[in-house]
Amino acid sequence: MTGYINKILSLLIALLFQTAYSFCQIQFDDDARASFVYDISKYITWENESAFPEFNIGILEKDCNSNLRTTLIKMAENKKILHNKPIRIMCFSAIDEISSIQVLYVNKLSGFDIEQIFERIKGKNILLATENYEFHKSMVNFIVVDGKKRFELNEAKMNEARLTASELFIGLAVKTKEDWEVLYKKTDVLLQKEKETVAKQTVVIDEQQAEIQQQNERIIRQREEIAQQQGEIERQKSELTNLANNIRAKQTEIVEKNNVLENQKASIKNQVEELKKKKTEINEKKKILEAKEEEIVTKQEKINIQNKTLNAQLKEIEKQQLVLYFFCVLLLLVTGLGYVIYRSYRMKKKANYLLELKNKEIMQQNQEIRQQKEEIEAQNDEIMQKNEILLQQKKAILPPLAFIDAVMPAQYFILNKPRDIVSGDFFWVGKHDDNIVVLAADCTGHGVPGAFMSMLGVSFLNDIINKRGITVANKILDELREYVVRALHQTGKEGESKDGMDMALCVINDETNMLQFSGANNPLYLIQTVAMQPFELREILVPSIVEVKGDKMPVGIYPEGHTSFTLNQFQLHTGDTFYIFSDGYADQFGGPNGKKFKYKPFKQLLLSVQEKDMKEQKIIIEQTIVNWRGALDQVDDILVIGIRIS
Repeated sequence: MTGYINKILSLLIALLFQTAYSFCQIQFDDDARASFVYDISKYITWENESAFPEFNIGILEKDCNSNLRTTLIKMAENKKILHNKPIRIMCFSAIDEISSIQVLYVNKLSGFDIEQIFERIKGKNILLATENYEFHKSMVNFIVVDGKKRFELNEAKMNEARLTASELFIGLAVKTKEDWEVLYKKTDVLLQKEKETVAKQTVVIDEQQAEIQQQNERIIRQREEIAQQQGEIERQKSELTNLANNIRAKQTEIVEKNNVLENQKASIKNQVEELKKKKTEINEKKKILEAKEEEIVTKQEKINIQNKTLNAQLKEIEKQQLVLYFFCVLLLLVTGLGYVIYRSYRMKKKANYLLELKNKEIMQQNQEIRQQKEEIEAQNDEIMQKNEILLQQKKAILPPLAFIDAVMPAQYFILNKPRDIVSGDFFWVGKHDDNIVVLAADCTGHGVPGAFMSMLGVSFLNDIINKRGITVANKILDELREYVVRALHQTGKEGESKDGMDMALCVINDETNMLQFSGANNPLYLIQTVAMQPFELREILVPSIVEVKGDKMPVGIYPEGHTSFTLNQFQLHTGDTFYIFSDGYADQFGGPNGKKFKYKPFKQLLLSVQEKDMKEQKIIIEQTIVNWRGALDQVDDILVIGIRIS
């Protein structure tokens, strides 16, 4: 049975091979066809050749994945140029898809109507090269006779398309319709003979295929019977095998679960011990911070009380000095009248005695006031020293200037103006792999409380980014929020600490210039140059500012509940500039009416300095807020960071 099938398949393959071979003897090879289209194009001149950015050759056929298209593409890669232009191959599967090209090839066997093609390319400077069409139906039309290509030209249609053929090319063309029809008929006879041969061979093949189909059906029935018997045997074997496998799997599963359980117990034990250590460490640090805060608050209250007492004593001394002046005047009058009135002499003596007592009392009070003033100055010096120590500690944990210069892009500035010696605003710069992290933060409070909060933030960021390697902007804020909530024991209950941070955080990829941004209440200002062409004049570049708002929640406990921070991503380009900042700049009071500076003038200020380098920008931005503030006090810490991609 198998030998019979193999014999039939061998016969079928031989017939197909013979048919394909005989058909190929009269067909025009695609390599030769592609070369012919290329050669035709060399002998034609286009009216506006200098305006072509490239030389486009198009083919019109229903299957754009044909071998001819592949052959033309390979030819273009090898030849590279035509008429001193790079060659581009295009394919159209419908007539209405034909676009701007120089040469269009169509084979009549593709079934396209040549009149519709001419209607589509009418008035365009396009050469129509066809195959197997009737005489003078095209511009350049060719057929293959006895393995040789022959072509004819329609110079009238070429002239309408503003095309010129070389004299050599015109001389090689078939000149008369009669000559063309002789060639066309000879080709048509050969094609008809081949079609008849193929039809006869197809009938034989169909008969053999029917017989093969019957044999296959009998084989399939026999295989089905054998398969049923084998299936029953396999089913029984499978049931026994599955039962044994299930028993072994259960045993393995029990052993694995026991191992996993033991590992989990050990892991949980280690995690509990580590959490206890961290909790103890955090509690100790918190106690130290609370003790320092209470000490500072107590001393500040004592200073306020002493200042009030000192002011009251100074007023009393002024009154006593007025009384002293009065008695001096009176003494002069009594001395002038002493020679007249004896009684006045006694009053004068008594007055002198009283004045002496009063002077002693005033001197004693002055001594006490000086001592109190010295004590207050000593306390102020102590507070200033502690603030200076705290400032040095804060500077020590912030990244040094040399590190920032090495990590940050070439052009940047950091404007940092604390309201007090120490600040609740802080900035942080770091790098992990190819990612540069830079942020501007505004902690709850000013002075010492804000400084302690900022030190906690810097410590947490070092752990999240430098140690744990987290460099996705919103993930950094999510982790930092968890650290703050745990460190301050925030649960959201009424009356407990609501301390936290507002923050604008950016991550820049050093290789791709991709910018990530996430914000907690604070935004990002991105300034890019856009092309504009007003009133049909030449194109100009204008800076445009984009505000990317942060999420309306802080880095800390949030009574309304919090979700993950939003991740914003932008592709930066050379010359793009972005800014992050705290609210101190926009909230500064000043100007002629003593009002806030506000964000809209801040945006306009940033746009106005875009032509300056970043160092000049910092000077202008700082001088602007100083001039705006005038004689008024600075109301908040000010922090602005600007970065330009170079």
